[in-house]
Amino acid sequence: MMMMMIMMMMMMMIIIIIIIIIIIIIIIIIIIIIIIIIIIIVRLCKLPMEKWNTRLILKTKQEVTQSQPIQIRTGIFQGDSLSPLIFCIALIPLTKELNSADCGYQVHETERKISHLLYMDDMKLLGRNENDLKNEMKIMQTISKDINMNFGLENVQEYV
Repeated sequence: MMMMMIMMMMMMMIIIIIIIIIIIIIIIIIIIIIIIIIIIIVRLCKLPMEKWNTRLILKTKQEVTQSQPIQIRTGIFQGDSLSPLIFCIALIPLTKELNSADCGYQVHETERKISHLLYMDDMKLLGRNENDLKNEMKIMQTISKDINMNFGLENVQEYV
């Protein structure tokens, strides 16, 4: 009787071990499938990007001259549907830094401050005084260097 119970327990343990091994194999297969899907997506994204090109067209009264194709190797192709989204994502660090600075105007009856208004490539810095604006400009210069994006700070107009 005792021997029978030990045999049953051993069989149950073997079944549990087999189930665990099957679960591990299924997890490994799922991970492999996910990796393959990621590789396919990356290759599908790279393929059209390798073929991105443009041409320069010069129109005069006498003729139209067209350049050879110019391959675009970096950046996002102008007019690509991802361009605005990627541009906005690139500005998230700037927005976070400006929001965390103690600058801007206090929103009536709230803890919230408005330090800037941003719409695509147009930004308005808001400050209570000249020191606020200088601090925000310093933040913009730092982020500009960090993300390697020229904000055209030399064209800034100041209204104090």
